[in-house]
Amino acid sequence: MKKLLIAAGILILSGAVISGAAYIAGAGRNREEPVYKTEEITAENIRLVTDNTDVTVVEGDSFSVTYPTYEETNFTGQYENDTYVAEYSAENNTILGLDLHLSLELDATHQNVITVSIPNGFDGNIEVSTNAGDITVTDIDAKILKAQTDYGDIYIAETNADVETNTDIGDTKLHSLHGNISAVSDTGDTSAKNVNGDAIRIESRIGNIYLLVDGAENDYSVNGIENGQKTIYTKTDMGDTKIAFTDSLLQFAY
Repeated sequence: MKKLLIAAGILILSGAVISGAAYIAGAGRNREEPVYKTEEITAENIRLVTDNTDVTVVEGDSFSVTYPTYEETNFTGQYENDTYVAEYSAENNTILGLDLHLSLELDATHQNVITVSIPNGFDGNIEVSTNAGDITVTDIDAKILKAQTDYGDIYIAETNADVETNTDIGDTKLHSLHGNISAVSDTGDTSAKNVNGDAIRIESRIGNIYLLVDGAENDYSVNGIENGQKTIYTKTDMGDTKIAFTDSLLQFAY
């Protein structure tokens, strides 16, 4: 018993040291004001990969990406055929072999936002991926929009594109989308309201699914039940599923 108590005490002390060091490291970076830089893009598509940063995609006057810079951050951008590939990262800070990075910086992620500006009538592909951070997309046009985050929420609204989302831990909210939808979540709720597409697919291992389709129920075949030419597929291993259509607003459990 005595050995167990000693071991438990060591673990608690180690956790306190790591947490304290992470807080100090984060606080130090929070005092530094970022300098924002903008890169103008002359390509048909964009692929952005970042680590612990929120990403916002909005309509703008030009095709560009704006990002915060610190001493420890690194941004690279290069053209691969017709795609602009941008990568944003920060130097790792480790204690006892653990990567502290920016993930323990309280609200640091929400203060550091990368903004992708998309011109009106854009007809290219947009791909955004982040390890830890929220992805917000509003009022844009695109051919294909892909949003992926390991830890964070995804919000997409007022968008005309075929949309693909994927999150390991986080909620997904889709609103007023026109185009096909594929939304996959490992742990998190998915809400899709006023969406319209020929193919809508929503899957969650742990989480609730709520779908409000802008259309008539007779237009869709739902989870293998043949009806209309358009298709809806939903699946959750642990959670509730509710589907409704704007022509009736009645909710159906599938």
